[in-house]
Amino acid sequence: MKNKITYTAISIFMVPLAWGMDIELTDETILRDVTVAEVNIRGIELLHRDGGQKVLPEMIAESDQSKLKEHIARYRQLVGNKKITSAIQEARRSGSINAAIPILEQAIKSAPEAANIAKAKKLLASLKKKSKSDVTMALVAVANEKELSTAIEIMEKAVAENSFAENLEQAKKKLAELK
Repeated sequence: MKNKITYTAISIFMVPLAWGMDIELTDETILRDVTVAEVNIRGIELLHRDGGQKVLPEMIAESDQSKLKEHIARYRQLVGNKKITSAIQEARRSGSINAAIPILEQAIKSAPEAANIAKAKKLLASLKKKSKSDVTMALVAVANEKELSTAIEIMEKAVAENSFAENLEQAKKKLAELK
């Protein structure tokens, strides 16, 4: 009786492998009785009749991509999260708003499925706001500056360091007036 119960329990756990789907890869290999074991940043780990294999979405034949749709979406989200996290770290290390803004914009554009994209957008917005604020402060400083050469220096620095500011055109116009 004990052996029959053990056999039944093992059979129940093995059923999903027997009911797995077949997946064709782009190299025309067909994996039989596939189940997804894990999805991580390195790929989608598949268990199949002949063993296991880690694949990337581009390795799966176009005709079979729909069979793993949720797993492919999860993989892309994980990769996107990594891209966004790396971009945020790189932007913070860059030391300049002019360097940080394109890094974040590119990451946001290339990883729209990332779960942490809101964090990158928030940082990007704060950098753009700071850039605008820096230009505004420079415009105020120039208005109060009596020395023309110092005023030109302030505006040149503001224009050079804040090329993404909303009010950059205003700063450039003021700089042209001073020169």
